[in-house]
Amino acid sequence: MHELRRPLTILNSYGQLLSAGMLGALPETAIVAIEGITASTEMMVRMVNALAELARLEDPDDHLALEVMDAEDVVAEAIEHVAMEAKLRESPISSECEHGMTIKGDRRRLILALTNLLGNAVKHGPTGSPIEVMAAREGGSVRFTVRDHGAGFPVADTGHLFDKYFRSVAERQRKVPGSGLGLYIVRTVAERHGGTVAARSVPGSGAEFDMTIPLHREERGA
Repeated sequence: MHELRRPLTILNSYGQLLSAGMLGALPETAIVAIEGITASTEMMVRMVNALAELARLEDPDDHLALEVMDAEDVVAEAIEHVAMEAKLRESPISSECEHGMTIKGDRRRLILALTNLLGNAVKHGPTGSPIEVMAAREGGSVRFTVRDHGAGFPVADTGHLFDKYFRSVAERQRKVPGSGLGLYIVRTVAERHGGTVAARSVPGSGAEFDMTIPLHREERGA
């Protein structure tokens, strides 16, 4: 996987430098093309990362790199990872987070999980539609919620959305790209942190995906 990740990461980095004008001024048409290349490269990097992460998560000898972090920081970093993709689809991402919520977990993996939820929303929402991400206390946990305004998913799919390699018939018919691993990784990361996942949808009115992670025990007063 490293052999695939490295050249994609380099390509993505140069694309970001070019689109930001840090390597010289470019015509608008070239900037649009470079942003498209960068967004596609970011999707490929995430897919390679997903395959590599899946192997590690399923390794019985794997251990989480635990640290205490602010839930707001997890949201901010996840948004940054999908910013270019969302920009190309003209999908503004807004966030609403309660202040002062801390969680203890593997920062990289929690950001990856939330990034997967946001990337999923970008893919399924129509061009120009907003995406909302929220983080709020719920009992002794933080509930991260990502909402899109796409076509939603059939109620019959609800129990399978977080299954490994699952892709609904509706998704395939709409030719939405995906590996069927993103939501499975979200579920696996949440469960390894003692959390849960959930999804809700009204077909034609969008969908909401939740990842709930326990608050840091000091904050819970334990």
